Amino acid sequence: MERKWIGVGVALMLGGCLGLDSGPELVPVAGRVIVGGKPAPRGSVTLYAEDADASYTPIGSIADGAYAVYVNGKPGAPPGKYRVTVFVQEAPQAGAGHGSLPRSLVETRYNQKMKTPLTLEVTREAAEGQYDLLIE
Repeated sequence: MERKWIGVGVALMLGGCLGLDSGPELVPVAGRVIVGGKPAPRGSVTLYAEDADASYTPIGSIADGAYAVYVNGKPGAPPGKYRVTVFVQEAPQAGAGHGSLPRSLVETRYNQKMKTPLTLEVTREAAEGQYDLLIE
């Protein structure tokens, strides 16, 4: 009987080490970030699950207005409701000094999890544009 339990323990341990644990179900989340009517040049998007027990944080980069989020390197996010933070920076200027920092193009409230007005719901069958983020 003892050997049986050792075998089960080894199998479970190997499954976790080899990444066989599938983790949460992920569905594709991609959209556009529009700031003042124009595509955001670059930045990042972070989704914070409203479920306090969530052990994941979907994140993604913005390039020329488009973004997609990932969890632990896998595309998508688990279905559910999220608060969304967005960091948007101006595109690098030609001839700008190496010490100059890019300017933020959004108010600081969009960078703060508890103050952001942006929310979205990730669903298995998203409508076209459902994950677009519009910032005035």
